[in-house]
Amino acid sequence: MRTPLSLTWLELFHAAVVGVTRNIEALAFGRRDDLHGKPTLNPWVRHIEAAATELVSAKFLNEYWNALAPKPRELKSDMGTRTQIRSSMDLNGHLIIHPDDPDDGLFYLVIGTAPHFEMLGPVRAGDVKRPEYWTTFTGRPAFWIPQAVLL
Repeated sequence: MRTPLSLTWLELFHAAVVGVTRNIEALAFGRRDDLHGKPTLNPWVRHIEAAATELVSAKFLNEYWNALAPKPRELKSDMGTRTQIRSSMDLNGHLIIHPDDPDDGLFYLVIGTAPHFEMLGPVRAGDVKRPEYWTTFTGRPAFWIPQAVLL
């Protein structure tokens, strides 16, 4: 399923503040982003876009958004108990599933840039961890799920 989503300007402001705060925290505490071989994007842009993606997803799924977690790497999921949001600014982007992602986790792909996005999915990770989606050309091999599978 492909669902168009948008943030209001007030929601976008909230996401931008969260993104800037996250980047400042990363700088202050020496945290490096784990990009898994993705092309480097300006960290300010990356943090703001990620926050906007999370907020628009939480809004659509009617889930609580834990915008500023004290230890973000310790969160078990992006929302709820099994929901994971992956994003791509590339409108032709793929859903990336890692071998250690929980098989029972529900994964959505959100594409676009703030304030307008499209959400695709969900899929259960265990259903798409298949040999035909396995890719090794990135810095971290993973399952690259085409958008057609998510519709």
